[in-house]
Formats: sequence, C-alpha cells, structure tokens
Amino acid sequence: MNNTQVSFSWPVTCIHHEFIIDIMAIEMACGVYCPLSPRDPQHLLDHWLTKSKFNNKTVLINIRSTWINTDIISDANVDRLSSITVTSSNVAYIILTSASTGIPKSIRIRHQDFIHFTHSFMHISALHKKDNVIQLAASTFDSHVYEVLAPLVSGATVIMLHPDADATLETTFYLVNEISYINTVPIGTSFPNYKCLIIDNFSQSVTASQEGELFVGCVGIFAGYLGHDD
Repeated sequence: MNNTQVSFSWPVTCIHHEFIIDIMAIEMACGVYCPLSPRDPQHLLDHWLTKSKFNNKTVLINIRSTWINTDIISDANVDRLSSITVTSSNVAYIILTSASTGIPKSIRIRHQDFIHFTHSFMHISALHKKDNVIQLAASTFDSHVYEVLAPLVSGATVIMLHPDADATLETTFYLVNEISYINTVPIGTSFPNYKCLIIDNFSQSVTASQEGELFVGCVGIFAGYLGHDD
C-alpha cells in the first residue's frame, strides 16, 4: 500500500490501477477483500478480525517479482474458471468503520447491495456511459468502491489521478442555489426501490415537525456486521 497510494494534505488518495485489477479478480473468483492501510490508526489495524485472519501462516506475495510462464498459461484448463459461481448473496467486500465507539465494526457488503445501489444511481441519471469519474477516496473508505466499480459496471470511464495532479483539485466549484428559507441543503429524496421513514423510539412513524430517527430499507442495505448477525 505504501507503494501504491499517495496522500495529500487533505483526505485524497490516489489508488494504483493494479489495485483495481486485484479487486476485479477477487470478486470474479467469489472472494472477499478487506482494504487496510498502514496509515490507519493502530486500533483499526490491531483488532480481532486482523488477528484471526492474519497470522504467521499468512503468505505475502510480491506480484512484481512473480514471473508468468506463458507456456503454462496456454496449456491451462481455462474452463475451470467458469465453474466458479458468484451469487448475489455472496459477500463482496468488508469495510471497517471508523471505530467511533472504540472498537471498529466490520461491515459486510454483498454483491446485490452494490449492484442495486449502482442501478439506482444510474436510474436517477447520476451516472452515464459517457461520464468520466475521478477516483479520489482512499481504499479504506466505502466510497472508493463506487468511484471505481460503479463507473465500470455502468460503462463509464475511471480516471486515476497522477500524484502531481493535486494542484487541479481545488480549481472547480458547484453553486448550490438557495432553495428554502432555512438556507440549508435538503437531504433529498430516496433512491428508486429505497424506502426512508422517520420513526420514534417505539418504531412508529412520526408526524410533521416531530423528531425521530431515519430508517432506510431496501435490498441494497448491507448484510450487517461480521460476527454480529443480530
């Protein structure tokens, strides 16, 4: 990660293009990836998930030092690759929370969660095939998936920033016109097939002007925390 990510003075990270290839390979092989960064706080890296999944038996592979024998590849039975079944209920990746409560939680995102969100994004015309999407988020943030894979799924183009391109990041702006007397930007409406409710402490819908908690429901909601199915 040290060789593939470059940090700027603000939360912007350039991810190497090989990282995208790795993500696609893992997903096509029905695997699950969990991005970590050495720049993350120690309490995010040293917890039960990393201790149970990474031990002395873990093998680290240097891809750049691996030689590919084209003769072996030509003789390989590539039909075996198509036997891998990836279902919508399979977990695609795991993202760790910021540990605001003291202990990071592992969020499980399934294939159907990501695909449904992407299709909803396209349905409201927020993403088109002719769009160019700049990849900005660090790989440890969930938004990096939508910056990288969502454009590829929709046929758009992903632009990987060069480390020296940071000077252009603050040269554009978007003006939000005043739309209400309270001078705030509204939360907006829900995505297609998403359901948003404001409920009280008794899980009942509130009336206008009453305070409550936002409840979001749809097939795109993540599959809960790893190790905490309840």
